[in-house]
Amino acid sequence: MGKRFRDTKQRSAILETLKNAEHPLTPKEIQESAAAQVPGLGIATVYRNIRLLLDNKEIEAIEVPGHRACYMLPQNGHRTLVVCRETNRVHLTDGVDLQLMQDRLPEGFCPEHIEIFIYGRFAGEES
Repeated sequence: MGKRFRDTKQRSAILETLKNAEHPLTPKEIQESAAAQVPGLGIATVYRNIRLLLDNKEIEAIEVPGHRACYMLPQNGHRTLVVCRETNRVHLTDGVDLQLMQDRLPEGFCPEHIEIFIYGRFAGEES
């Protein structure tokens, strides 16, 4: 783990927000949700805490090509991310059959981390 820092009610609210989130959150979504626990929580405080939590590996960034970063608690293993083109929200899904994928990789190649992005829209959402 990285360096220790003082626990604050703002950081606790941010971590609790991410713990209870159903999908990776943008800084603005984190701020809006955590502000219910810490009224007046500013976006600068959220960004400062995101940097500290990333440095300490307590959260991880999800970098979606063409979208702003979102954040979640760390997860081990492979993951499949569904990106809604209408809302730009990122959702985690159970994934795909990785054995099928490994059968198509070059011989001798050992994947260390796999992220799959699936782009689309939820039924009923207009563009």
